[in-house]
Amino acid sequence: MNMEISDLAEPLTAAVEPSAPVIDDQWATTPGPMPPLFPEQSLATQISKSLDKDESSSYQLLGISSEADPWLLRHCKYDHHGTRQFMKVHFRNAGGVPTIDKVPSHFLISDSSIYSAARAETRVAGHDDPRAELMCHVPIEYGQRLFRLFMVHVFPTLPVLSRTDLGLGPENSIPERSILDKIPTHLLAAIYGSALPFASEEDHLFTFVLFEKPSESEIWQIVYKLIMEEIYTPRLSVMQAAILYLHKTQKDDQSYAVADTPFTWSFMGCVVGLAHSLGLQLECGMMGLPAWEKRLRRRLWWALYIEDKFLSLLLGKPPYLRSSEWDVLELSDDDFVITPQPLVPVADLKLPFRDMARLAVIAEAVQEKL
Repeated sequence: MNMEISDLAEPLTAAVEPSAPVIDDQWATTPGPMPPLFPEQSLATQISKSLDKDESSSYQLLGISSEADPWLLRHCKYDHHGTRQFMKVHFRNAGGVPTIDKVPSHFLISDSSIYSAARAETRVAGHDDPRAELMCHVPIEYGQRLFRLFMVHVFPTLPVLSRTDLGLGPENSIPERSILDKIPTHLLAAIYGSALPFASEEDHLFTFVLFEKPSESEIWQIVYKLIMEEIYTPRLSVMQAAILYLHKTQKDDQSYAVADTPFTWSFMGCVVGLAHSLGLQLECGMMGLPAWEKRLRRRLWWALYIEDKFLSLLLGKPPYLRSSEWDVLELSDDDFVITPQPLVPVADLKLPFRDMARLAVIAEAVQEKL
């Protein structure tokens, strides 16, 4: 039987064509996406926590060649505050996004009781209760007025306090006693000592100074003794008191005839070492710290930088701080913010201090070319 190929083409084609599926209305719905095999996990976020508010512990920055390698510590698992505990020692991850050109920042947090014996080595003999000794020199009702004078005359050019942390109001208001009660003795004594030269501008204080004659030198002795003791367990208040101590006025009648003693420059080196231990030389913008603490850390660093540059230039000494060893950003308006915003307008304190910082940068450039 002869059959043409063309006779088979159509049946073969029809056989390979798929038939259209029969769609039932009750199943005519688009299927939803399949659930993931592994549920998506939320990214861990470090909660902001102050380094400076735990009175039972102290902290110091871990360096590159310290006993704990910061490059290895970055791989440890930390809690939501960025802390990992090991016996009486805690490691605190400073936070932020690690980059290739930056050393990971970690702080060693230790129980203050560990350093009790060491603190006794540098303890200067004196009054058993420094707070009571300070109150003997300056009763609290006069201390409140001295604090106000400090905020009016000293703070604008040396903003080493955090108004947000202390809950301060306008500069010309007398603070509540509760505010002074929570200030450490070494810092409160430094505030009193810095404000005493302006006591004649306040009627109540003028009468107090005239008749009671509080010893300014003895108040500064309290500051120095406590700095030498607290330097084993440093915190920002020790740094604040030390910077104010560097700016204390000289009462010696012969001080106009001689240059600063070697103690001033030696003590400056001690304060620089304290700043490095606290990690003030690092930019803290990405650290897991409260906003007020970041602002205070920047201002303290720039206050130290200003003092280092001008003091080294005046004394003809090599500066302690080198530009290649710190990365703190330039001061901005945000570094002088008060939160929450006070109801009464406060003075603009940005310009004097920022101008001094800019002049210090110029002073460093001049000194490098000498």
